[in-house]
Parts: sequence; C-alpha cells; structure tokens
Amino acid sequence: MFDYLFYRIYWWNKVVVKEKDLLVFSTLLGISVFKILNLSTLVFMVLIWRDAISHYHKWMQIVLMCSVLLCDYFLYINGSKYKSIIEKFSGKGKAPTKDALLVGYIVLTFVLFFLVVLTGAKMSK
Repeated sequence: MFDYLFYRIYWWNKVVVKEKDLLVFSTLLGISVFKILNLSTLVFMVLIWRDAISHYHKWMQIVLMCSVLLCDYFLYINGSKYKSIIEKFSGKGKAPTKDALLVGYIVLTFVLFFLVVLTGAKMSK
C-alpha cells in the first residue's frame, strides 16, 4: 500500500503541482509525512493510555521524524527502488478501488492524529 501511496504522491507532484526539479525529494517528504503521522498517533495513543503524555519531549518527536525520513530515503531513493515503483503503477491506468482505499487511509490518518493530539492536550492541562 505504501508503494502505491508513493506512486500517487509522485503522480500528484508531477501532474498537478508540476514539480520538475525536486520531484522525487518532494515525494519522499510526502510519504514520510504520512508515516510520521501514523507513528506519532500510535506513540501518543500509548502515552495517553499509560497517562504519560507529559513525559514525551520535543526531541523525541524530532528523532522519530528524522528516523522515518532516513529509513524512507534508504527504502525508496538509495537503491533507486522508486523507479521500479513508478514503472509498476504508471502503465496500469487508474485503480479506483486502490484510490478509494488510499483516500480513506489519508482521511483516517489525519482524523486519528488530530483526535489523539486533542485528547493529549486536554490530558496535559
């Protein structure tokens, strides 16, 4: 699913945004943002459940973000895997089921993240 998300972000940046210079880098940042939101949501849920939200420091989030970005770099860019992902999905045309699942995933990612952040903010007061 993340490969398809990578392709759709790449397609969006290329076709809609018309990015030319930093197309792959922009796509890398896009996929990393979704993974960071997912991981942050999980971390915040555990911290809320354990009533330890006040123990989470900003530097921990920075380490998480840098780790995801670095892992995604090695996963997609370093071995040029992004080229095979783009080739794999570009010739197939539209996949409405995958696109619908992707939109659901994106919406759910943002909704859950903001709910967890709001819950954590209420608990830390």
